[in-house]
Amino acid sequence: MKVVEWLKPGRSAAWIVVLSAALLLAWGAIAQTPAHADDVTLMSISVSGSGVSCSADVCTVELGSTFTATVAVEDAPDGGYILVQSFIDYGTSLTYNRTEDRTDELLWPDVASEQVFVRGEVAAGLVNHGGLTGLIPPLPASEYVGPVFEIALTCTDDVSSTNLQLLPAGDPIGLTNGAMFTDADAVQVTPKVNSVTINCGVAEAPDDVGDGDDDDDGDLPDIVGLPPTGNGGSDGGSMSITIWLAIAALAVAVAAGLRTFGWRTAHARQQK
Repeated sequence: MKVVEWLKPGRSAAWIVVLSAALLLAWGAIAQTPAHADDVTLMSISVSGSGVSCSADVCTVELGSTFTATVAVEDAPDGGYILVQSFIDYGTSLTYNRTEDRTDELLWPDVASEQVFVRGEVAAGLVNHGGLTGLIPPLPASEYVGPVFEIALTCTDDVSSTNLQLLPAGDPIGLTNGAMFTDADAVQVTPKVNSVTINCGVAEAPDDVGDGDDDDDGDLPDIVGLPPTGNGGSDGGSMSITIWLAIAALAVAVAAGLRTFGWRTAHARQQK
């Protein structure tokens, strides 16, 4: 069937509604209200594992062992949220054990489907995740509080220290991919976030960590993230994660519209 036939009155009303709604969602994600800080909403990162020992925001991990870094919603925006995204800077020493199936890193129970869950690696040492509660607006609001995403990291075989950071939206590195919510009114909310010092094989962070000394005189080098310069083999690329989620929602909605239209067309032909 030709494209022009799809648009004949009375033959594609459902298709047009679905496509229009999906387009509204996509444009809404691209042109959202500028993010603002929220004094109550919190998002945190923490680590756990058999070889992990933590005190406050400092954790000692056995050399060469693998541990889990978990991002959790500690306090949701008032009225709930329709989008949540995180941005982890794990530095250049730790190894990210990227799962083949990105949904293995998804813990948020209110994501609509795997089609609107995105994982991206914008550069070495950086990984972000994001998801939506639905496909067609108005999207249902989630008030879920608890773990939303997790990744597996492996410590170095030699002594090292890394500042494992959850970066917020607007951060010079995180930019628009940083940790953020979109609330039920489509307003972006930037949460308060934290970081955890990961000491591989040392009980306490040396006094000279972060002194900018990158030579081999025994001091530990600065562990810093790199600016986003490429997609690094991501499941979403370096484009803003909210835009990728909107595109995913659009694609799912269009596919659903095509399936519905195709079924109705075939059914109509059978009735002739």
